[in-house]
Amino acid sequence: MKDLARSPRRLARRAQAKAQSYLNSLDRPELNYEGIRRDFQTLFDDPQAGFEAMSHRLSNFDRNTFVALLSSRDDISEADANRIVDQAEQARTRVLQRAERLQHQAEHRLKQIQHEAHRATEETRKAAATATWWLFLTALISGIAAAGAGAIGVTI
Repeated sequence: MKDLARSPRRLARRAQAKAQSYLNSLDRPELNYEGIRRDFQTLFDDPQAGFEAMSHRLSNFDRNTFVALLSSRDDISEADANRIVDQAEQARTRVLQRAERLQHQAEHRLKQIQHEAHRATEETRKAAATATWWLFLTALISGIAAAGAGAIGVTI
C-alpha cells in the first residue's frame, strides 16, 4: 500500500527531474528551470509580483529561444518549427501588450485616485478653515455679549 502512495510522488519527481534536465540542457538563461519555478511560485504567492516576473521572463524570449526549444525535438520539421515559432511569437506579443495595457490602466487609475485624494484633502482643509472662522466669530460675539451683559449688570 505504501508503494502505491509513493508511486505518484516518485513519478512527479521523475517528471520534474526530466523537465529540469531538458530545460537546463538548452543553455538558455530565460529557460532556466529554477528561474521558471521561482517565477511560478511568486505568481502563486503574490499575483502582482508574479505577473511582473512572468512578463519580464516572457520579454526575454525571442525567436532563438523558441528555435532552441523546437530544434531539440527530432519529430518536428523545419516548416512546422517556423509555423509554431510564428504562432508563439504572436501569442507572446499579445501577452506583453496586454500586460503593458494593464500596467497603463493601473497607473492611470492610481493617478485618478491621487487626484481625488488631493481634492478631498483640499476640501477638508477649506471646511476646517471655515469652521475655525465660525468658531472664532462665535467666541468673539459671545465675548462681546458677556462684556455687554457685565457692563449692564454693574450699572444696574
